[in-house]
Amino acid sequence: MSRLALALGALLASTALAQTLDVPFSTKCTTEIDSECYSLHDVRGLDSRSDGFLAVRSGPGSRYRMIDRIFNGERVYVFAIHGPWCGIMYRDGLKGWTHKNWLYQIAG
Repeated sequence: MSRLALALGALLASTALAQTLDVPFSTKCTTEIDSECYSLHDVRGLDSRSDGFLAVRSGPGSRYRMIDRIFNGERVYVFAIHGPWCGIMYRDGLKGWTHKNWLYQIAG
């Protein structure tokens, strides 16, 4: 099992409460090949002189409510893609949607 899969397993196991998303996506993998299910990304390029955060939303678009904020240096797993929006899992198993412009793939 890859290090990426082990890290993801620990992240999923630590999830206590799931966020309610207006547009849910699956984090279940039905294959043994990690890269077919998800990829690992860094958040980069956010302007600290501006708002300095990347909005996490309940669905793939700016019309959906903002449910959280993520920052430069955070790592996220991308499970779904809908146009320029990515369904992500981050921190302790939280899920949401964010724009791909500030996500840089590092594995998967």
